[in-house]
Amino acid sequence: MVTKKRKIVPTKSTITLEQALRLTKNLTGEGLAYLKSRGITEETAKRFRLGMIAGRFITIPLVYNWLDKVRCDAIKRRWLPQYHPKKAPKYSALPGSKTKGVFNFDVLREPGVFGIIANSLFDVMLLDQLGYPAAGPFSGEADWEVKWSGYIQWSSILNIGDWDEEKKDNKGKRWRPGTQYMLKRAIKLGDAPNVERIINVYPPSGLTDITAMWEAGVDIKKWIVDTLQGEIDE
Repeated sequence: MVTKKRKIVPTKSTITLEQALRLTKNLTGEGLAYLKSRGITEETAKRFRLGMIAGRFITIPLVYNWLDKVRCDAIKRRWLPQYHPKKAPKYSALPGSKTKGVFNFDVLREPGVFGIIANSLFDVMLLDQLGYPAAGPFSGEADWEVKWSGYIQWSSILNIGDWDEEKKDNKGKRWRPGTQYMLKRAIKLGDAPNVERIINVYPPSGLTDITAMWEAGVDIKKWIVDTLQGEIDE
């Protein structure tokens, strides 16, 4: 007997903007204190519609404008450190989420001299808070799709990698995930229609990412200016 192959239909999001907005009303007390410890102000929390769920998770929605309508395709939840079980992942998506997308997507379509592609959601929020057009993959640093690059209207892109710990593959070869993710993303960013230069850069040695730079008291604005100036001088 020959069986017909079942057609696989992509899952559509059942998450709504209204759901995300309801969760913003829960953002008080411990949630705000945690965000402050990560450098995120209450104003930035409101801008990105951060919320809370079950008193133990910060919620981060994937919100963007499309065809003159504000949409929300996914909501991630992040354990507050004091409640996080050791073996549980820090992040997970609410059921019905379609997590493939760009966090802070709208800034890609705003023409500018340069913009930043960062890795983590908190890095994107910190950079936005400092006044920079910044976006990143919502589903994790390893994800970037060529079609997203097609929306970018910047002429230069600062593509920030993470200083991840070295790992070994099954052949014993050492590699850094952050480096591979950054370089693979750089290739895909080359499809941005107006891009003239892609600057691949890491945070200062010993600091993993933008959030770690903030925690260490690094002047992030000066670091960005110095990085761009170094490219111009070459």
